[in-house]
Order: sequence, then structure tokens, then C-alpha cells
Amino acid sequence: MERNVGDWLHSLIQSNIIFALRTRYPYLKVVAELRSRTAGTRFRLPDVTVLREAPDGRFLTVPALVAVESLSETDRMSAVMEKLREYEAHGIPNIWIIDPRLQLDLRFTLNRASYR
Repeated sequence: MERNVGDWLHSLIQSNIIFALRTRYPYLKVVAELRSRTAGTRFRLPDVTVLREAPDGRFLTVPALVAVESLSETDRMSAVMEKLREYEAHGIPNIWIIDPRLQLDLRFTLNRASYR
């Protein structure tokens, strides 16, 4: 599936989140676009992934502590919701969504979105 990444704003948001989390929580592993298995042979690439420890292999096979997705103007809500539900079903306890255009940050929990 084609991903909407690579523009300036998207990259800036990723780097700002990584910098802020690494600065505040130096004991956590915070990385961009780590390939993460969510089910069987299905993989996703969250914009930012937060882990307690480095993965055993090249890819992440256990649930991350946090998965962060930064939306672009062309993201379809149904595709975003599918991704968030997949993260939740995999057991990721903290799922954050950043919408730079509307200047919103949301947390996805228990099959519903909650505004912060």
C-alpha cells in the first residue's frame, strides 16, 4: 500500500516527536518507521514507534509501547481507522494520531478516538 510520507511537514513532525520523547524519556527506544508485524504476515510502519527495549531481530514482532501516526491531507479516514484497529488488536496500548493541518493530537483507545 502506498504511504503518504516524505514531505517537509510530515518529516518535521516525526523528528520533533522523536526528539521530545528521547529527551524526556532517555531510557525508551524511540524510532521512525520501524517495520512492525501486527498479524501473521501483515506488517505496518508507524511513523514513530516507542519501545522499552530494542527488538530481537530486524523487525518488531511484539507490541510496541506507543505507535504514532501523523496524518496527511490525502489520508482516507477508513484506511486510518483500519490501521489503528489493527494496532489495537495487536496489543499496542498507546496509539497517538497527529493531524498537523487541523493542529490536533488524538489518542485512540478501546475502539474509540478521544480528543486531548
